[in-house]
Amino acid sequence: MKWIQSLAAIAMGFALAACGSSDNDNSTSNTNTAIRISHLAPDAPKVDVTVDGAAFLTAVDYGSSSGLKPLKAGSYRVAVDGILPGGTTTVIGPVSLELKPDTQYDVLAVGKLAGSGDTAFGPLVIERPSQTPTGGDIRVQVVHAAPGAPAVDIHVTAPGAALTSPTLANIPFKTYSDPLSLPAGEYQVRLTLPGSVTVVYDSG
Repeated sequence: MKWIQSLAAIAMGFALAACGSSDNDNSTSNTNTAIRISHLAPDAPKVDVTVDGAAFLTAVDYGSSSGLKPLKAGSYRVAVDGILPGGTTTVIGPVSLELKPDTQYDVLAVGKLAGSGDTAFGPLVIERPSQTPTGGDIRVQVVHAAPGAPAVDIHVTAPGAALTSPTLANIPFKTYSDPLSLPAGEYQVRLTLPGSVTVVYDSG
């Protein structure tokens, strides 16, 4: 099934959370806000991303991410322009975002240009508190970003471990977890259909 191939996009939602600072000029002196913009729409062209009308990312291809970029807290307008043979056209936004201090944001371009309803192309904004993991832990967050794929169970285990209870169960498209704290180390991420141990995606 074609949706099985697209499940790799779900695993891209696994990311270490990080903190940072910047000298970006905006409305407050707080610099402990960060934003990450990711292109996860499989049938969309390369895109340019602007923040307050200024270039933030250029020619971003499917599966690419900006990484967390520090900004000062305040109001921003984010737009995504598709790069077409005849020029560019705005496909998302401008979207107004109020970035709060001590907060991290993911702005994901998800869905399909040819989709409709829940699978239509558009932004998914995820907000979480800025927290630095302590005691040798890492922090991860999971998002189902594969349009047209069914709900899945997500198993995060030691490499080669047997599948028992899922780490997260019955996760549909556009659903994301709370930040999860895990001990630093090597993990294997496997996706199954809900209630099943038949693996449809394996990180290896």
